[in-house]
Amino acid sequence: TNNLLQHMQQVEYRLSLFNRFMLAALGSAFITPGPFSIFRSSVVRELAGWRHGHSTEDMEMALRIQHEGHLIANCPNAIVYTSTPPTLRKLFKQRVRWTYGFLRNAVDYRHMVGSRQYGNLGVMILPTALLSIATAIYFFVRALTEFAQQSVDTYTRIAVTESLPRFHFELFYLNTSAMWVLVWLAVALILVLISAGGWIGTGSKRLPVGTPLFVVFYCFLVPLWLATAVFRATFKLGVRWR
Repeated sequence: TNNLLQHMQQVEYRLSLFNRFMLAALGSAFITPGPFSIFRSSVVRELAGWRHGHSTEDMEMALRIQHEGHLIANCPNAIVYTSTPPTLRKLFKQRVRWTYGFLRNAVDYRHMVGSRQYGNLGVMILPTALLSIATAIYFFVRALTEFAQQSVDTYTRIAVTESLPRFHFELFYLNTSAMWVLVWLAVALILVLISAGGWIGTGSKRLPVGTPLFVVFYCFLVPLWLATAVFRATFKLGVRWR
C-alpha cells in the first residue's frame, strides 16, 4: 500500500514520462530509467564498460553513449514496476544523489554543453537542465524572502494598531508581481505536462489523486534537495547509495 509520499512520486513519474518522451523525440535523452533500461552489449563493450559516474552510473553511460554518436530511444508504453522511497529521508537522499550525479557528470562532460556537435542535447537540453536548477533555487529563495518580509510587515502592523488584521480574499488585492505570475504559469504548465505524461504512458489524461499534494509539497522540497546537491557538488563532498 502506497503512502501519501509515494502517491506524490507517482505524479512525478507521470511528469517524467513526458520529459523522457520529449528528450527521445529530440534525440537528446541523457537519463535512462533505472527500473527498465536495455543497453546493447556491443555498445557497452565499445565504450569500455560501466564507470562509477558519481553514484549515477546509468546517467554517465547515457551521456557517454550520446557523446560517441549513438542515440537512446524511449518506449513510453512499456509497463514497468518499481519501488519508491517510503520515507521523506530516503526520498531526499535519493534525489540529492540524482542531482549531484547530474551536476558532477555535467562537469565531466562540460565540453558537450552548448556545443552544436551534440545537436539538441548540447545546444538546448543540457544548458536548460542546468539553468532550471539555478532558477528553481532562485525562485525559492525569492519566495522565502517575500514571505519573511510580509510576516515582518504584518507583525509591525499588529504592534502599531494593536489589532489583528481581518483576512479576506479579493481579486483586486491579488499579488500580480512578475515573480508570482511566473510561479502560477509554471504550476499551470506542470499540470498540463503531468496530464500529457499520463496520456503518453497510459492513454489517460486524468490527473492522479496525489497531484494537489505534489504541487504544494514538492514546491518546497525540490529546491531544498537541489541546493543540497549543488553544495555537495561544489565542494566535491560526494554521495552514497546507503
